[in-house]
Amino acid sequence: MEWVDNWVGPGGRIILGYLAAVAFFGLGDLFRRRSGAAAFGLYLTGGGLVTLYLTTYAAFELYELLSPVSAFGLMVLVTILACLLALAYDTQWLAVLGLIGGFLTPVILSPRQSAQLVLLSYMVVLNGGILSIAVWKRWQILNTLGFICTWLLFTRWFVNYYTIATFWRTLVFLHFFFLMYAFVPFFYFVYARREPLTGLLLTSLNTLVTFVYAYGMVRTYMSLPAVGIVALAYAGLFLGMASLLHRRHPRNLEPLLLAKGLLFLILAVPMLCSGPWITVFWSVQVAVMLWAGLRLHNRWLCYGALALLLLAVGKFVVYDSALLLTLATSP
Repeated sequence: MEWVDNWVGPGGRIILGYLAAVAFFGLGDLFRRRSGAAAFGLYLTGGGLVTLYLTTYAAFELYELLSPVSAFGLMVLVTILACLLALAYDTQWLAVLGLIGGFLTPVILSPRQSAQLVLLSYMVVLNGGILSIAVWKRWQILNTLGFICTWLLFTRWFVNYYTIATFWRTLVFLHFFFLMYAFVPFFYFVYARREPLTGLLLTSLNTLVTFVYAYGMVRTYMSLPAVGIVALAYAGLFLGMASLLHRRHPRNLEPLLLAKGLLFLILAVPMLCSGPWITVFWSVQVAVMLWAGLRLHNRWLCYGALALLLLAVGKFVVYDSALLLTLATSP
């Protein structure tokens, strides 16, 4: 192959790579229009997208013909092209290919520095486009893959580059991602009038991952009561969503939203209060949960109220009674 190296230089190879991608697209569209060969045509189109990604990567990494900014811009354009082709051909796996390529782009072209604003802003825009397609076309797989890729890429950045100096920016971006994957499945359920199990799991995992990050960041930067305020904000969000859903049309999703809102209210109490006041506020929550469960004819809320009552009674017996006895006998 030495004669190839002499006749075709790095620039020529990159040009041939892009020309091969164009040929894939042309042949793919030609076969897609023929009866019985549409699937093969879509495979060729997918091959064209992969060829564009690989050629751009080779131009950047192997031959150093492109700067990081140029390579990043070209890969973003390929991702946009993949989404447009997915919409034009009504084929979700082309959108999946674009999603994977879009999230791999900053990993492949990583400048080995934080670049927080650029990276996380790019992730917000990418998620906005992907999730818009997911809602419009009702392609639930895009929600799931976008969720996985978003938190993997965020975790990669967080582990390598997060510092206290970036606390506020990181907290804002963290909750951008949280709200995206809290609201998009919610509106999908309202719009599609169905609650797939993967969507319910997605919203729950999204809440868990976000709160774990928020807990660690806020407690380190501020204090435990500040985490309690964050928990109250989460509770207000989920209770508000449950109320909106109840007014429009009661769905199976409503008890889950209620449960998450009440759970964050329960968690916020020991973060904001101490001593017997925790038991007092938990007792108030027991009464509210029991009233809501009876009003909505939801036995799970009643079971939750019973579980919280047992927790409050246990705390009173083990801790509060001893503290009150000590105060009563002290001079």
